[in-house]
Amino acid sequence: MNNCLSAIFLTILLSVSSYSQTEDISTNTNKENPIFPVFNLDDLKPFTPGNNISNIPEKYLPGIDIDIAKTLTIKKYNIVHDAYVFPLFVQHFRGKIIDFYTRLPSYFLHDTFHQSLINRYGKQQTYEKKDSTAVYTWNDQNFKRIYSGGCTVTCFPIYYSEIAKNPGQIPTTYKPLIDHFLDSLNF
Repeated sequence: MNNCLSAIFLTILLSVSSYSQTEDISTNTNKENPIFPVFNLDDLKPFTPGNNISNIPEKYLPGIDIDIAKTLTIKKYNIVHDAYVFPLFVQHFRGKIIDFYTRLPSYFLHDTFHQSLINRYGKQQTYEKKDSTAVYTWNDQNFKRIYSGGCTVTCFPIYYSEIAKNPGQIPTTYKPLIDHFLDSLNF
């Protein structure tokens, strides 16, 4: 009887705790001055597909030209967040951004970054989990957004990508950057 009551109490305690944690994450990402450092998704707006490469703010310049076989023109930019720098790759054609891919710092909190994406784009359309890594996808009329996070001792973001669904007239050799980077991981 005591074991049964202990099990019920523990279940209730864990349920309340996990609900509270979800509420804390959502509240933290919506605050003006959050408790935990939160990356602002607005920092990625200049790189959104459809924007002109010439409109990227000066603080990210100069970009570095990158050559990857069978790609359009690629530039690498460095994004600064707190004391960390991480790369963001932009693929463009005739000055128009087609897609971007960024490898996110592991010090970002997965729960916070994922909640920021949900707050902005709604619940993801697809979720796939393999081992300790998950991939989330948002699709709307204009963009496909892909985010991946993983867990070991803690959970952290791995990458984020935005791809134009209707990029206009581009060469038939076009392939999103995420596909290039993920293909390079296959042995």
